Amino acid sequence: MVASEKPSGDSGAQAPLDSPPLWVTSPALRVNAGTVLRIEGWVRVPEPITRSVDGLMVFDSLGGEALAQRFDATGNGQPDDWRRFRFFRAVPRSGTMTFTFALTGIGEAFIDDIMVTELPLSSLGRLDQTLRMRDVFGGPKLRR
Repeated sequence: MVASEKPSGDSGAQAPLDSPPLWVTSPALRVNAGTVLRIEGWVRVPEPITRSVDGLMVFDSLGGEALAQRFDATGNGQPDDWRRFRFFRAVPRSGTMTFTFALTGIGEAFIDDIMVTELPLSSLGRLDQTLRMRDVFGGPKLRR
């Protein structure tokens, strides 16, 4: 999917926009209490997004905008790189959730291979054990 917003009118104005000009929200997905969602995909922002401090925001209805991941044309020093995003969300109660891509300024972004995987809450115990073993055997230190 390509998300693109072009300037209109006075293109010389460089003040940040009041609200994102382009939002793409998924259909509602059914989710079950006691699970964890892994939401992942790929984004590419080929040029800097102007008139914005947030670039492309990726977020879900469980975490909201406060927990959004933000992307601009700065990935690994190469503006045209595809970058993976991945986040986990605990599901407190059964219902629905959506995820949103918000282009918060003028520019374009490419979005691909979006996946939402429901994991049992018990899988977090194994993840915690793996992180502890990494600490014991001298793996990279992770902040908690």
